[in-house]
Amino acid sequence: MTWSKTLDQNLLVNPSDAIPTKMYSPSDTPVNFSLIGSYRLPVGPGQRFGWKSGPLGKVLEGWQLHAIYYYATGQPFTLTTPAVLVAGQNPELLSGQQSYLQWFNPNAFAPLPSFTLRNLPFYLDSMRQPPNNNCDAALIKDTRIREDLRVRFRFEAGNAFNHTRWGPPTWNPGGSGNGVVTYENKFPRLVTLSLEIIF
Repeated sequence: MTWSKTLDQNLLVNPSDAIPTKMYSPSDTPVNFSLIGSYRLPVGPGQRFGWKSGPLGKVLEGWQLHAIYYYATGQPFTLTTPAVLVAGQNPELLSGQQSYLQWFNPNAFAPLPSFTLRNLPFYLDSMRQPPNNNCDAALIKDTRIREDLRVRFRFEAGNAFNHTRWGPPTWNPGGSGNGVVTYENKFPRLVTLSLEIIF
């Protein structure tokens, strides 16, 4: 697991600014967590459970489970259209209120008045894309037919729990649809089966 904070200072918020504004980087990802695990099922010949030999022993032996879990907080999305914060409004929604139908509080922003300098940077810590929450898993079975011949069966599932990762919400301060996620940014569960003969 890693915790980080990435800041940039290479963009002018207004063309007339003397120096670039320090702000969150578009690649800032505060939390990255990954977990990799493998487990050999204790069944079959030579294992704690199961038949020691015979056809049923061949069926039970050699099962392994592998999984890779990854979680990362969403990166900041770009506030492309200039806006101002509305007094007394919090851009972030309370826990349990956030959904793809409303990713942030649209009432917290109003269009920037004409002939007014922009004071909001392009990226805010509180305005982030949905997180990445994914698990890939594989169930593998190795069966030894004879000394120089093995059969390997693989059942693999990408995005095993079929978690949806939403794309960035729309940004339309003062307009309709502000803060609504309109598409998915990740493939659905993908299952593959394979059979190998190793000699």
